[in-house]
Amino acid sequence: MELDTTLERLYEQVQLIRGVGSRNKGRLCVMSFVSWLAGEPHSDDPATASPIIRRFALTINDEMPDPVRPRLKPFAPRIVGTRDGQDAARARLLLDAAQQDLMPAIAFEFGPYLLIRHRTPCSQKKGCLRDSHARVTQLIASAMEADAVPSCDETASAIALLIARCAHRARDVGALNREEWYWGRAIAYLDAMCAISAGTPKISCERLRAITSSLHESRSAPRGRGAGFISHIRSLMPSYVN
Repeated sequence: MELDTTLERLYEQVQLIRGVGSRNKGRLCVMSFVSWLAGEPHSDDPATASPIIRRFALTINDEMPDPVRPRLKPFAPRIVGTRDGQDAARARLLLDAAQQDLMPAIAFEFGPYLLIRHRTPCSQKKGCLRDSHARVTQLIASAMEADAVPSCDETASAIALLIARCAHRARDVGALNREEWYWGRAIAYLDAMCAISAGTPKISCERLRAITSSLHESRSAPRGRGAGFISHIRSLMPSYVN
């Protein structure tokens, strides 16, 4: 109970952003948050994390809109300790979910769009849904034919990007409920991958309190020399009164 309460307080002080971020400001991506919780140096590639979970979480973190991204915070402590040799099972889970859950929804929702021949080559379009769909289709077919799992990093990136591009397109056409559905799929898949674990180590309350204290101290510290210098220059400038 104390651990959950301490974590909730910490979540209130951490803002998830695109990019690795900064500990001093409490502005982090989900994976640099994992590094901090694990007691590792500041990085978005913590040694404690499953590579496939890392790649999936990073892609979703950077693609999610700002109001949705906080939903990733509770996964940070769950990702600690997931580098456990279970990534083949996680990749299989992702591919199965894509085949049985994601691709039928995309075919129903975007089928006509995926068949249209566009004047501009897809490779020249930023965030092309058709390219992402084709790549995931190829990964699923390869896995079925060879009865093997493709590269874990590639699988995670391709499926995460496909989810993101579907969500972005749903938002572009005003289908906000469908956008939420796709981000919900991302959350569900991340949850399922984290559930495959050989025993995630617990994070101590002492560790969490130390992080909270560090955040508090960095925010209450006096302004740096740069800010002081600017204030000094302003004090030397004449003031004008109407």
